[in-house]
Amino acid sequence: MASMKKHIKKNGEISYRIRVLAGTRPDGTQDVRSCTWVAPRGMSEAKADKEAERQKAKFEDDVYNGRIAEMHPKFSDMMSEYIKHLEKLNKHSEGTIDTYCGYQERINDSIGDMRVDKIEIKHVQQLIYDLADGNKKKGFKPLGEKTVKNYRSFVKRVLDYSYRTINLARINPAPYAEIIGKPSQEREGYSIYEVKTILNAISESSLATKYKLFIVIAVFCGLRIGEVAGIRYSHIDGNTVNIEKQLRNTKKRGKQELRTKSPNSVRTIVLPGIANELLEQLKKEQKIEKVVLGEAWKDDDFVFHNNRGDKIHPDYPRKVLSKFCKDNGLPYKALHSFRHTFCSELVENEKASEISIKDISKAAGHGDTAITERCYVHRNKKPVSKAFEVYERILVS
Repeated sequence: MASMKKHIKKNGEISYRIRVLAGTRPDGTQDVRSCTWVAPRGMSEAKADKEAERQKAKFEDDVYNGRIAEMHPKFSDMMSEYIKHLEKLNKHSEGTIDTYCGYQERINDSIGDMRVDKIEIKHVQQLIYDLADGNKKKGFKPLGEKTVKNYRSFVKRVLDYSYRTINLARINPAPYAEIIGKPSQEREGYSIYEVKTILNAISESSLATKYKLFIVIAVFCGLRIGEVAGIRYSHIDGNTVNIEKQLRNTKKRGKQELRTKSPNSVRTIVLPGIANELLEQLKKEQKIEKVVLGEAWKDDDFVFHNNRGDKIHPDYPRKVLSKFCKDNGLPYKALHSFRHTFCSELVENEKASEISIKDISKAAGHGDTAITERCYVHRNKKPVSKAFEVYERILVS
């Protein structure tokens, strides 16, 4: 039901405050939407009253049909609405959406109950302090600088969306909050010697064929872990594999086959000879497994399965490699570190191998060459060392 209150100023201006009860919020408070209609100068009071009734009816209809957003929504509500908006746009990967959903708990703990129109720089700054410091009682670990920055960027986008939704002209405070947090450590790649040592040890071990194949593909092809786990037999054509999907473990739905990280991540890779040999061996073993497991085996076309016949958990090969390295006295950094070695070595040998940055970027499935250059070109310390050597020769000659 709509209500309206008329107000006449001393200068004769007539305005009408219209209020509509849109329902009850989850916390039990009333959700009241309101607007003000001002009669044009020169309009008689009788005509203004009549037009105000029409405006009231229109506003009430707009509210009940969802065309008028809540005037003072909480950040938590707008954050949930923004994530749903992104899902409808279908422009972001399911992995990105899952990451944003994971942000909600810690953000809600800090500014979730605040009205979006009341959030200022100091509130976003406090959120950043909370993220960087963590909270042991609530199980929140301190976050690194890079992750805190990602949180702030997300808050900025939610506020931008909120301001557009409620038609609020306001400067977004998020970019003005200073980033703090433990400096993000650059993930260390393996040396070529370390890679060869690990590969030799794996080839001579009794490790299950599926794990040998998983690690070999990760090493030789520089794939993301989810991309390896997401390979289907239908993606394989001879010694090439079309990388079309990734397998990720999401908080909401468990193991899910998702789109690749970016459109450029869809690419074709070439398997090394050793991978083809392992693949043929795996096919033979899986025929036996299917018979043993019977109906429990899920014939879903995935190359990598667990011991129960279901698609493999993307994180499990990492645990297998970690244990293998520990048991055999080998260096373990991360399964993903093989990808860093793949990119770094190609960048370092770019000129000698006649491979361009563009080619390397495509092989790695990066969104653009800027990512490749930013993440890997600076890893090559040789040009810098060369400069010092040249200057030394100048001084001592």
